[in-house]
Amino acid sequence: KAAIAHLLAFTRRLVSALDTGGAFQVLHRVDLNTVAIAPLPMLGETRTHINSLVQGVRDRVVSNGEFLINLDRGLAGVKVKDETDSHTSRTSHVDIYALRIVITNPLVDLSDAERLADVLTHYLDLERTGRTKTTSA
Repeated sequence: KAAIAHLLAFTRRLVSALDTGGAFQVLHRVDLNTVAIAPLPMLGETRTHINSLVQGVRDRVVSNGEFLINLDRGLAGVKVKDETDSHTSRTSHVDIYALRIVITNPLVDLSDAERLADVLTHYLDLERTGRTKTTSA
């Protein structure tokens, strides 16, 4: 019971850190130990661009090796309208990409929740500015 309580506490702390940071949105109601997130869109960012940011952040996290997160390329099988292409006046429908974080290690330190939120935000900033991939935050 204590291990499960610890995982759930970590999950709540991670969600709180992400909310406080303001760069990511949690894409579902969090009940257990899994969190799916995506960047909050900035002005002019299309879903296709946000999906690209998600992929880039995930690649950076995995290459760093400090944390392990998954890429969900079709959140709940939902497709959404992308921004209309001003050149063709066409609207496309695209999948929602998300970073899926599953908390399974009962030995994780609660302070790692803030560290993970900081790492994700740092890598998102790098992706948005187009900076070269780095291995440390």
